[in-house]
Amino acid sequence: MICVESRYFNINRFLLLTVGLWPFAQSKLARAQLILLYGILISFILFQFMKFVSSKCTLQYAIEILSPTTSFIFYTIQYSKFSFNMDLVKHLSNLLQCTYNELRDESEVAIIEKYWNIGRRYTEVLTLIGVSGMCVFIISPFLPHIFATNVLPRNESRPNISLQIVPGYFIDEERHFYLIMLHTNAAFCIGAMAMVASGTMSIMYIQHICGMLSVASYRMERIIRFDTRQRNVVASANLIYMGMVCAVDMHRKAIKFIQLFLSSINKFLFFLIIDGLLTASLNLYQLFQELSSGFAIEKITQCGIFLLYYYVYTFLANYCAQQILDHNNHIFATVYNVQWYIAPLRIQKLILFLIQRGTKTFENLVVIGGLFVGSLEGFATLVSASLSYFTFLYSTRQ
Repeated sequence: MICVESRYFNINRFLLLTVGLWPFAQSKLARAQLILLYGILISFILFQFMKFVSSKCTLQYAIEILSPTTSFIFYTIQYSKFSFNMDLVKHLSNLLQCTYNELRDESEVAIIEKYWNIGRRYTEVLTLIGVSGMCVFIISPFLPHIFATNVLPRNESRPNISLQIVPGYFIDEERHFYLIMLHTNAAFCIGAMAMVASGTMSIMYIQHICGMLSVASYRMERIIRFDTRQRNVVASANLIYMGMVCAVDMHRKAIKFIQLFLSSINKFLFFLIIDGLLTASLNLYQLFQELSSGFAIEKITQCGIFLLYYYVYTFLANYCAQQILDHNNHIFATVYNVQWYIAPLRIQKLILFLIQRGTKTFENLVVIGGLFVGSLEGFATLVSASLSYFTFLYSTRQ
């Protein structure tokens, strides 16, 4: 029997350890690490809001402050989603091993391992995107200087290095330039890594759910291939009946897994949706503002990274929810398409019950944040809403 954590979830384990979120390693040192990293992220957000106290507030000034701040709040909510649910993450991780131990044959093992490998590939790609975004964010203040060095003639002056984001510190910003830059970069990297770590682990859970539903579908499809010449054989009927019980049991466990996962994080998803819409609309406004007037490379890069992270996260969250719906529908499509009418009467009643169960909506299990059903249509709705808010903000500029 393999250990699924070491074979399929080792990257997720490493990512969660880097931000103090791995539930199986909660020593005093790990808790101190979590408090320190969380404190750096929260302190940066507080310093951003302090700029409202020290300066006169206008709409344009508020947007300049809130466009990066809402992004950091988005990362903080992501961090909180796992840090406040350590016991849940630990329990769900244990269920992964339990599900694997209960599989009945090599075909079922191959099915569940296929979905874990898909989740692992997601983790690898998203980690690469996340780390690349961090590197670009860190070097973004130097981009104008690099660009000028390679393009402008030698006798022309070079632009000074400027901060990506200037928090509201009550200190001399020029004198403590690199200290402020360190705080900014540290806060961004902590937030981005927390988002990648929690997001990829969530994807692994969702792929596991899809694997469980696929195993249930496989059991159903395999057991109800009736032989018309043996329609009255009692032993065959009992075998079919017990096989369907096993399929229904796997489906029930998949539903329970979804309920456990979403019931604890839905309140965080609600705030993620609200803050995410603000993040997208404000950064779209800032991006178009820079493209049409200032064309500051570091600002454009910053907004681009925030938007990339948001839209990739939102798309994958809704796409994974769509996958759950599709896999569930496939189970009942399998039940519906079999030759149930030639089965023994007891089996017919059970199949008709399953078909009737399939007509009931499964969508209420994947309601994101209590606001809408997670699906590709839900992603389109969020994109449309963010563009609408951006259009409204941009119209106030005219």
